[in-house]
Amino acid sequence: MKQPERPSTKKPQEGFLYGMDYLSFLWDENGADYLTGFRLLKNLGVRSIRHWMHFDAYMADWRTFKPAAVRKMHEILAEADRYSLQVIGMNHVNWSLKERKFCVGKPSRRQEDYTRWLEIYEENWYLAVREFPEILYWEIDNELNNKDFMFIQGRFGEKLPTGELAALSADLLLHASRGIHRANPQAITVMGGIVDPYGLGIPETDTGTTMVNFLEALYDAIESGRHGSTRPDDFFEVAAWHPYYYKSPPDEYFVEKNQEIYEVVCRREKKEKKVFLTEFGWDESLWDMRSIPAAIERLFAVVRERMPYVEALHYYRLFDDVTENHNTAGLFCDPVAQRRDVLPKTGECRIAGSPKPSAYAYQRAAGGQGPLDLFQAPRPSAATAEPVGGSGG
Repeated sequence: MKQPERPSTKKPQEGFLYGMDYLSFLWDENGADYLTGFRLLKNLGVRSIRHWMHFDAYMADWRTFKPAAVRKMHEILAEADRYSLQVIGMNHVNWSLKERKFCVGKPSRRQEDYTRWLEIYEENWYLAVREFPEILYWEIDNELNNKDFMFIQGRFGEKLPTGELAALSADLLLHASRGIHRANPQAITVMGGIVDPYGLGIPETDTGTTMVNFLEALYDAIESGRHGSTRPDDFFEVAAWHPYYYKSPPDEYFVEKNQEIYEVVCRREKKEKKVFLTEFGWDESLWDMRSIPAAIERLFAVVRERMPYVEALHYYRLFDDVTENHNTAGLFCDPVAQRRDVLPKTGECRIAGSPKPSAYAYQRAAGGQGPLDLFQAPRPSAATAEPVGGSGG
């Protein structure tokens, strides 16, 4: 695949605003084939995908690839290229020296083998990026200020102080960036999208962490010189965050709170830096599903008109979760016929793969064309459907 000229990391490129979070390899394994998936993205009008590229999907350990999985991933990425989709590869797993497996938790910075772990983390990124030169943008980890992803291994649920989150994130970002750029000098590094877990502008309980004060602490850590460089671009070249606004359409508050985050980036770096909103959407279990279609159409208009620093917003997500963790944020019902996809509160079982009203709203906003029922199939009744275990990506 021929890689395009390296775009600016300051000014957003036009034409990529309509994005999607897309777990093609996971859904394909569960019966929702990726070829149809990419046709569906085209019909929706999607131009950019945030694509799960977790190391454990195609690596047996931090230096050993799984040949069949690698071939499959190259095929998937070739299909993305066929539709001229911008791809942001995201990974949020790392190799555990203690347990000898990939995991989400990280070692403590005070751990004896922490320096060795960082060396392996950097090399793991180098090997993955070298294997997949098709990808121009790489997002380093996910929700760096969220306890669900940034926790000390074996202590899930513990909330790290804002300063400790920032110091650990600085180490991750620098070493991953070094590995990425060593493997592909043309690649562009993206900060693992940060988040206010309880909603835009709402502090984390106990720690008070928000996207704004986390960014201030991250820049403090960079400027300290204790993490290998004092140049922010050595840590991330594109900023990213997840401005979840769970029960409201985008309004003036939404614009102002996003602007506050962006202002920190510009003030601390003394320059502009473009932004990806690598996750954002509404879950019908949290907000009346009848309100979501109009909010989606308003969303993209607001970002286009009031947030010109954003290159792409990746809607979370395409399908309700095929791995049965009760995620109902999809534009489409679960496409796997034998699984249960039920309406919140009523328990009514829905048609597999059927587009929700929100899918048509997205298509109207993006200017997409074509049928959206490519995955639609009969679904058994709730009484006969067999639940399938698993966890989300």
